[in-house]
Amino acid sequence: MPPKRTSVATARAAAAAIAPMTIVAVEQLIEARVSAALANNETLRNSTNELALMCGRMFHEESYEVEKYVGGLPDMIRRNVMSYQPKTMEKAIEFANDQMGQNVLTIAERQAE
Repeated sequence: MPPKRTSVATARAAAAAIAPMTIVAVEQLIEARVSAALANNETLRNSTNELALMCGRMFHEESYEVEKYVGGLPDMIRRNVMSYQPKTMEKAIEFANDQMGQNVLTIAERQAE
């Protein structure tokens, strides 16, 4: 099979594609891609915030469970947990455990004196 014939314009375009890029061209390419990535990140952040707001409305039973859990805590800890306004059971339990730990340490310190 005979070799393909190329035009002068095609040969120049191929040579330009192979030619090394200048520093300015590299910086422009990086800047363009960083800008695109930042715009994409902002879009994802906005959609994530919208989803979080929708989930709060769709899954209100977890907030009911949090209120139910917090209702069984001692008054001082319940007030602290409710002022923290946990959105999930995990956060409510974690914060309540921290508060209980602080209470235990305070009682232990008083008894040690």
